[in-house]
Amino acid sequence: MIESSANAETDDEDTGDQRSVAEAGGDDDTIERSFTFRALISGLFIGILVNLSNTYYGLRIGAGSSMAMVSGLIGYVGFKTFSRYTVKRFTPAENVLIVSTATATGCMPLTAGFIGIIPALEYLIGPDENGPVRVKFASLILWSIGLCFFGIIFASSLRESFIERERLPWPGAKATAHLINTLHDRHQKVPTAAHSILSSVPDSDREEYHDSSREAAEHWLGNGSKIEWRAAMNSLLRVSQLVFAALIPHSNPNAVIMNLISAAIAQAGANQSGEIAYDLKVGSIIGARPEAQVQGQIIGSLFGAFISCGTYKLYASHYPIPGPLFTVPSSLLVLSTARLLLGQGLPEGVAPFTIGAAILSMAATIVKMRYATRWWQNLIPSGVSFAIGIYLLPAFSITRALGGLFYWIYRRHNNGQEGNIIALASGLVL
Repeated sequence: MIESSANAETDDEDTGDQRSVAEAGGDDDTIERSFTFRALISGLFIGILVNLSNTYYGLRIGAGSSMAMVSGLIGYVGFKTFSRYTVKRFTPAENVLIVSTATATGCMPLTAGFIGIIPALEYLIGPDENGPVRVKFASLILWSIGLCFFGIIFASSLRESFIERERLPWPGAKATAHLINTLHDRHQKVPTAAHSILSSVPDSDREEYHDSSREAAEHWLGNGSKIEWRAAMNSLLRVSQLVFAALIPHSNPNAVIMNLISAAIAQAGANQSGEIAYDLKVGSIIGARPEAQVQGQIIGSLFGAFISCGTYKLYASHYPIPGPLFTVPSSLLVLSTARLLLGQGLPEGVAPFTIGAAILSMAATIVKMRYATRWWQNLIPSGVSFAIGIYLLPAFSITRALGGLFYWIYRRHNNGQEGNIIALASGLVL
């Protein structure tokens, strides 16, 4: 009985995905125009903005974002603003190509290590470790080009298994695909002002989009899927450093440099493949041709390799690294790990802190499991929340806590209605 119910749920999900494909990209015109020059150029330009943002925030807080939903929204607004000057309509598949190209271009600072390994080599390692290693601009370009296809190869090769056959939740990709579907299903003329996009969507579609966004948000908040994926990527990075630390003699004067380079290669494949797979799932739901997406991702990654080098050198030439603005926490973390694994020891007080954190996390988990039906157990953070909280800066966590509090107060004063608060939040992100 349980198995039948599970199969029914799977069938419903399959039907839902197929219905999305049929609605969004099932017509021949949309499928044939999955790859267009105008969408490709638009994706590259939007990707420059994402690239600049990821380099800035990566050097500042050690993290970045693909901004897939933002890229799709900006691309849609741009084409609808100038729709009077175009002959053919802007299709959902073209919107997917914009997202795919922009993501590939914008995520190259993370893929090529410009927010972590490269600053560590250039500014953090000392003379006793044969540093610092000043990398010339031409060498940076060759380095970026050498890493810009790893993730695409892995993601496209495993697409059939993880995107088509495996029924994984993909909450973020589904939310992005639903946004694209909602925007392109409108029957009213689109105003040129960006803030009025969602206000002109039919009420039924807007409510459906809110439900989809809320479902994705609840999944992220409940399970931390997006943040957990970042944590998993960081764990993979640490594992690669551990493996190469075991292979490299600790007496080698270049041991730290070799460890950092090995970590950079592992990070390139892990980071890019995750972001590329995300966009391939969006395209699968919309009904875009995966070959067109991969072509856009290849061009975007190659273009992003050049843009990332220029962006990194631009910031590095105008601001001290590390400094008050760019604290390069990711660089400090990967370098500290390399030194630790090569036998340079832990800071004083780490052992009792680790033991205390483990005991606290186990106690919190036991209490949450024992009193799973009590309302107050939701107020107790899990062990994973404790671990993630160590890496998040107050600027990240406090702003989200304040946003959640504002959202709760807003709904209480509006009888549980959301109104246009989702559109307001999207505008703040933009």
